Amino acid sequence: MRIDPNNEPAAAPRIRARLRGRGLEPDKGALNGSEALAWAWQETPEVRPEKVSRAKALLKHGSYPPAEVVAHIAFLMAERW
Repeated sequence: MRIDPNNEPAAAPRIRARLRGRGLEPDKGALNGSEALAWAWQETPEVRPEKVSRAKALLKHGSYPPAEVVAHIAFLMAERW
């Protein structure tokens, strides 16, 4: 299983817009890396409605996760026990 931490490319413009709304210039080095990370962490809602609705839609179809993925994970688990 591969997890891509960059699966939401639209997040960067939203963060820049929020920073500009607070009078900060994100592209001018207004925040160093740790400050930007701390700020982004505080600004991230605990529940993201768009992700919840996507998950509900995937589960509603009944074919998520795909059978191949389930079988592969089961194989890996059995192999390592």
